[in-house]
Amino acid sequence: MAIEQASGNLSLLLSSNTALAILVLGGAYYLATAIYSATLHPLAGIPGPRLSSWTRIPYWIHVFLSDIVEWQHKLHTQYGPVVRFGPTDVSYIGIQAWKDVHGQEKGRENGKALEFHLPNVNGNDPVKH
Repeated sequence: MAIEQASGNLSLLLSSNTALAILVLGGAYYLATAIYSATLHPLAGIPGPRLSSWTRIPYWIHVFLSDIVEWQHKLHTQYGPVVRFGPTDVSYIGIQAWKDVHGQEKGRENGKALEFHLPNVNGNDPVKH
């Protein structure tokens, strides 16, 4: 009986240590990711709220409050025509930015990689391979 109780205590100790290790490692990973996003990420130089460079929590708060448009307008008023509102999210309000990011001029080769083109519903291939 003493062996069974010791075995039960040992498994409880191991499970609590495992949970603590997972919690510590998860926190360390999140902290390292936040530091990277705020300092070394390619988007680190784009202006925006500091907290938004670490996490999408402010974005989701405004989505659930149904004031995402007003919030992004406020960010553009405060930070300018290009705003970083998440770790990998950027918002543009300039016409030229829309053309650069989404547009394609007639007679110009589409520079997007082929894997980003979905086939048309009618089966025609929209991209010349």
